[in-house]
Order: sequence, then C-alpha cells, then structure tokens
Amino acid sequence: PVQKPHPSGRITSPQPGTKLGRSVPLAVEASSPGGPIAQVDYLGHYEDVNCEGDGLYTQWHYHFFHGQIAHHLGSARQAPWQATWDTSWVPDQGQPMALAARIIDERGMICITPAVVDLSFDRAGLSVELCKPYSIPKRWVTRSGEKSEHFRVTGDLKKAVAAQLVWSSWSPGYMQGIAVNGVSVFDSEGPRYQYLFHRVPVKRMDVFRPGINTLTTGKTPLINGEMVHGMEVNWPGIMVLIQYEGVE
Repeated sequence: PVQKPHPSGRITSPQPGTKLGRSVPLAVEASSPGGPIAQVDYLGHYEDVNCEGDGLYTQWHYHFFHGQIAHHLGSARQAPWQATWDTSWVPDQGQPMALAARIIDERGMICITPAVVDLSFDRAGLSVELCKPYSIPKRWVTRSGEKSEHFRVTGDLKKAVAAQLVWSSWSPGYMQGIAVNGVSVFDSEGPRYQYLFHRVPVKRMDVFRPGINTLTTGKTPLINGEMVHGMEVNWPGIMVLIQYEGVE
C-alpha cells in the first residue's frame, strides 16, 4: 500500500453495534489521490445462502461472474456513494455481523475499508430460517434420474408467510420440475448450457413439514429419442429460505 497511490475511506452508515432493520442505509466516505472514485461495493460478513459454491454459509459474501461482482450487499457508481441493503430474505443470525466497503478509483486501484463490526438484527417480528440441504446427491444431473436431498425445518410453520428455493445450476433449461415432500412447487426456468443463479418463490406453505423434509428434482426426458444434458445442480445443493411473521 505504501508504494502506490490508492483509494481509502470508511463506512459512515451503519455505525458499529447498530441493530439493523429490514432496510439498511449504507454510506461511505471515499477519496483517492489517484483520481475520482468510480465505484463502491458494499460487502457483508454474515450467514446466508452459499452463492459462492464452496459450502461456507458464514463468510464475506460476494463472488465474480463474467468479471463483475455479484451477490454482495449493493453498489454505488456515483456520489454520494450510498446504497440500501434489503434484509427481508437474510437469515436470522446467531453471531454478530460485519460490513465493509470495496472502493475503486478510476485507475482501477481497489481498497477495502476497515470493517464495521458487532451488527445485529431487530426486524420487528420478522424471522428468516435458512434450511441447509444435506444428503446431497453425487453428480446431481437430472438426465440421470430423480435426485433428492433433505433439509430440516425448525420454525413454527403456522407463522410461515413465504419461502424461496435458492441454488445455482448449469444448463437449467433441461430441468424437469422440483417437488417438496412429493408436491410439485416449480417447473423450470433458464437457458441451456449456461450458468444460472436461481431464487424461486414457493407459493404453497403447506408443502413444508416440521423436522425432516425431502426435495426432489425430476428426470429430464429424452428429446426426439435422444438423451440430453439435463440440469446440473451445483454445490451445496438447493437451499430453502422460509419467512415467518409475528415472531417474538
């Protein structure tokens, strides 16, 4: 850092120790001796769905797709470099969270700010459960037949108001439906022979049951009598998020 001019800055919102609601304003002070600031990306260290494909649910959540940052908290491309973090689908947290900003100047030099720590949620009756999949099939490709995983629900399903299926795949254009506990909840979406990140709403809360649940992907049928690629479900499998309202 002492050898090249680089941007610097600090997060001004939120402050350390803040209790965060459903909508979190993000702000930073940023400057660079190398020229104007071009972009600010906000990053969070917390538990969430694993978009990165490494199976780690608690980490600094972001990755790159086609050279662009993805699945971070938000970005700002003009002053005053503010963004808003919508936490309505972020799981409840068992440990304090932290935030930092990635500041980029017009020359492409990048600096990560010091982290703002000891953050927690206070979302006025909202609870979000992350149901982590287990018993994940090896070589999960739908052309080879039905594949199933398990996940556990611990929340009070009487208070469940919405749910999502979250996963990444290759060639989802060949998928053949998803069922939860034997009930179809989704048909298909996406291109063939490309990557896609899915966040699919589940419209029926009655498909879930307390305790162990089973999620199954259907077998891709033959097309014109020939086997096609099928959808590949990437690690760590299909994750389930459930929203609850009226939770104390």
